[in-house]
Amino acid sequence: MKYLIYSTIVFISACLIVSCDDMYDIHQKYLDEGEEVYIGYPDIVAANGGFERIQLIWKLNADPKIAECCIYWNDREDSLTVPVNRTDTAMIQIIPLPEGKYIMEMVNKSRDGYCSLFNTVSVESYGEIYRKGLYNRLVTSQVAAENNITLQWSLEEGCVGTKMSYINKNGQEKEVFIKADQTTLVLDDYVSGGAFSYVSLFVPETSAIDTIATNATNMDFAVFYRELSRTGWSITASSVLSASYPATNVLDGNTSTMWHSLETGPFPYTLELDMQQVYEISKIAISRRNHTTMVTDTRTVVIEAKENAGDNFVTIAEYDFGPSSTDLTGEIILPGTVNARYVNVLITAGNRGYSASLSEIRIYELGN
Repeated sequence: MKYLIYSTIVFISACLIVSCDDMYDIHQKYLDEGEEVYIGYPDIVAANGGFERIQLIWKLNADPKIAECCIYWNDREDSLTVPVNRTDTAMIQIIPLPEGKYIMEMVNKSRDGYCSLFNTVSVESYGEIYRKGLYNRLVTSQVAAENNITLQWSLEEGCVGTKMSYINKNGQEKEVFIKADQTTLVLDDYVSGGAFSYVSLFVPETSAIDTIATNATNMDFAVFYRELSRTGWSITASSVLSASYPATNVLDGNTSTMWHSLETGPFPYTLELDMQQVYEISKIAISRRNHTTMVTDTRTVVIEAKENAGDNFVTIAEYDFGPSSTDLTGEIILPGTVNARYVNVLITAGNRGYSASLSEIRIYELGN
């Protein structure tokens, strides 16, 4: 019995000795390596995207051993070392980067070679691919007047504003900012027919460091045409249906009156207009009678002009209303200004038999 008890004690003691040896082996490598010291790690505040660049903001840890912060990206193939500036409580670093998404790893280091734990953050750099996906706002209409022009603008989701530039009538370069929700812009110093350019602005993310502009759209201002006063003008017609439809009706400003030819033909019918002096004309508007029960008769119009009584007439424009058009007024924009006192309006074809009619003839010069 005593032998059994003695053997058991010896066995337990042996097991305890072996267990202690195993525990010592587990911790020995850490004891051999010594204590691992970590300094304060970068406390990232923000990672903001920009146009082909990013911005990192992190708090400067109070640990006095921190000498620099190392920033890694592209699986640590690229890096940047930022020295600590103790005069600031936060560090700000802008890094040029091609367009794309990045995982940035940051670690603080001391002059003695100690490191902090790593901190990581994701960030995106924006570039031409992003820009090409943006839609510039549209100028939906232009209304040119004597002293100003009114532009109507579309709205574009995400747009924070539009910058427009042009040369004003004093030869100065002007830039105008159009708010994101602004749909009407009135300019009183524009040049009729002059050029302008604009870009719409977008912010890719709430905290982005850059506002990104669309590619520019280049346009021309609408041309303002000043209507000439018809007071004192004279006009005759090669054919008149009756005294109720004289040629002078096309100069009276009343769209309810008209000139009407005989109904026997033949074409062309001619209206000869004398404006009493020479003008630089640039636009002519021809209005047909407003007939509600049938296709109006006048179809094809030829415009001739000359400067002096002894000159030959020269064709300066043609206009075709078409066989079934319901348009009552045809506006003829001349390719350039024409010096003229005498204007002939020839109606060379009709839509109904051999008759023709006109309600108004208006002539314009360039304004502004």
